[in-house]
Amino acid sequence: MSIEYNNTKDKWIKDSGITSENELINEIKKYAGDNRYFLAYCTDRFYAGRAELEQFNQLNKDNVLEIRLFSETEEILFIRSTVGTDFQWRIASEDKLDKSEYMVQYQTLDLNQNRINENNNQTDTFGNKVLYTTVGGEYSLPISGNEDSSKIISYINYDENGMAKITDYRVCGFVKKPKKEKVI
Repeated sequence: MSIEYNNTKDKWIKDSGITSENELINEIKKYAGDNRYFLAYCTDRFYAGRAELEQFNQLNKDNVLEIRLFSETEEILFIRSTVGTDFQWRIASEDKLDKSEYMVQYQTLDLNQNRINENNNQTDTFGNKVLYTTVGGEYSLPISGNEDSSKIISYINYDENGMAKITDYRVCGFVKKPKKEKVI
């Protein structure tokens, strides 16, 4: 996948650029706090938590491929496809977009609630809830316990024929999935 955020025409991208691997942690720290959370995809593991300085210090920048810092209103994404290369970054928000340019989706978390309860709703050293998947995996997320889904904003572009396609997305947070309304 080729990502080109510089000189973008996508209206949801509020800013973008490139940062070196050596500057990654310093760049990330600029966005700490402000009720933000993060997801980090590394070559050796997955991290998630509140976007606080002490949690960023656990990251080995050499292994990071993608990190998303997000809130209900915006997301800062740092991404690269190969270890040892620079990161492209972008800030995305649907602020001032027409509703036809994005859609809200809810992705159900893989939760084994029985195992979570058996382990007394454990938390990790940063207060993130330890979760178990239905096939035995384990991961931690910054949730309180009622959340069962991640809220995703998917951004839509239209081709010259008016055909829509999702071209980018951002994470908003973890939520209890809203009940579907009955269509009569």
